[in-house]
Parts: sequence; C-alpha cells; structure tokens
Amino acid sequence: MKAKSVRVRAVYREKVRVKHLAMEPSLQGGSVSFRFEKHFVRVALPKITEQIKAARLEFAEAEADVWDRDGNIINVHVYAVSITVGRLTFMLPTAAADHKSIDARQFDAPQTKRLDKRSDGLYLLTRRAVDYWLRVVRWKTGLGLIDVDARPENPSLFGGRLYNLAHGGAFYSPRIGRSVAVPRRHRLSPDAWREISKSLVQGERPPIWNEYAMSAQQRIEVGDLKASIVDLAIAAESVVRQFPKVPSKMRKKKRISELFKDWTQLGFPPVQHLSWFSDLKVLVLVRNRIMHQGHDSRLTLQFCKSSASAVHQLIGLLT
Repeated sequence: MKAKSVRVRAVYREKVRVKHLAMEPSLQGGSVSFRFEKHFVRVALPKITEQIKAARLEFAEAEADVWDRDGNIINVHVYAVSITVGRLTFMLPTAAADHKSIDARQFDAPQTKRLDKRSDGLYLLTRRAVDYWLRVVRWKTGLGLIDVDARPENPSLFGGRLYNLAHGGAFYSPRIGRSVAVPRRHRLSPDAWREISKSLVQGERPPIWNEYAMSAQQRIEVGDLKASIVDLAIAAESVVRQFPKVPSKMRKKKRISELFKDWTQLGFPPVQHLSWFSDLKVLVLVRNRIMHQGHDSRLTLQFCKSSASAVHQLIGLLT
C-alpha cells in the first residue's frame, strides 16, 4: 500500500534584482556556495542566453552592453542574481510529490499553512543572505552603491518557489511572488569574484570602517550630507584606532584630534607625503560641529566627496 505522505529533498529558489553591478563576460553563470545561518546558500550570476536577448529589458536578468564585429560580448550588465537555499526536506502528500508542477489542490488547509510558514521563513532567510552577500561585494569592490533594487511594477523576476529534487518540478509557490532586488553597475573581474567567493566561504565579515564608508557613499548619492560626514568620520576614527601600530592605551584614552597630532609616532607615513591628510582633520572638525551644533558652513557636496576620497586613502594604508 502506498504511503499517504513522503519525505522529499527540495531547494528554495529566488531571482533577486540588483543595481550598479556589471561583470566581465567570462563570469557569466559563475556562482558561490556558502553556509549561512545553518543553511546552504548559493548565489549565481546570470548568463546571456537567446531567451534573455529576446526579453523586454525590464524583465531581463542581464544585458550585453557591447558586441564586437565577431558577435562576442564585451561587457555584461547584471540586473538580477539567483539565490538558492539547498538541502531542504519536506513531508508532502505522495500525489503532490509525484506531481511535476504546482497544483494547490494537492494540499489541504493545514498542509498549505505549514508550507506558507516554512516558505516565509526561507524568504526572510534569503533576504538576510542577500544582504550579507551585498555587504561583501561592496567591501571587495569599494562601490557602496551596489544594492538591492525594487521595481513596484514588477518586483519579482522569479518568485520564491520550492522544487522537488527528485524530478526538478516546483511543488509550491508562495501566495505573493517574492524576490529581492539588486540594479547596475560595477564591473566584476574574475579576481574580485574570487576574493568575494573566498570571503563568503570563510565566513569573513567586512571591517567596521568599510561598513561606514559604504554607508557614506550611499548617503552622498541621495544628498544626505550631514549623515554622510558622520559616517565618514566614524570610518576614519575606526581605522586610526585599530591601526596595528597604535598602542592600546592610546586607542582608548586619546581623542581623535590628539591622535592626528601624534600621527607619525603611531606608525603612519609622514603627513607631508599625504596630500589628503588635511582633509581628514577638517572632516573630524566638521563632524564635531554637526554633532554639537547641527550645521557647519563647510558642509557641501564637494566637501563630502573630498572627505570620502581621504577616508578611502586612509583605509588603503591598511591593505
């Protein structure tokens, strides 16, 4: 007698929109797998196919930017990445397990409720995994604008579905199509992708100064200048206090302005060789004025950009 229920191996899949990301043609279809919150997650880059070439742009996962005379792709814009959560198991009615397409009639109300709850949990898991992946990508590329993208008219390219590995058919789809988004454009190189993959596999976390430097980039982009200066100053102070040669006593007790005075004694290069050092000192002064008085007349878009450049130069001393 055939059992009423059967345990199946399954995966959860999404396609997530991305922005400000591009890649070299050789990276098409590249992927990285890593453990995240006790799950196995795989992030895959898109690949130009005949189907993608024929698709309307707003639904495409990728776009070939330029073709040479021989028809070869020169550059690829990334509009979406694939997210898979693997090594899952589900108890399904035998008929639903054998069925190779989604059919809501295969599940009763309690079964649907359980699948909805599990699917919702996986949906949120993929969002956290995408956020982690993006943080590492921003860290390794230095472009804070790479992020999730959302388009109200079409928020999902794929939706979150559960697939039965026994035959590859989807057996469940959430009631509302789900997808996280990530739009264009940093050109990923094979070397950068290897660095990103290595960090993900090893579970590395971006340093705190990088988090604030990337946040500042995003704030400058949207015109939030006060918050960007605060983020940049925190990033700079974090680098100075965690610089390998700075004694622990000085890290804890001295103000950042005092650390700047003892700059060379802390192991930093002589300031006369650093054209951007004066920008760091002014950055801290402007940050303090904003924090204490709410405004500083020196706060302009150009000042924020110059400060961001100085902070990135400072971070470069650590690498």
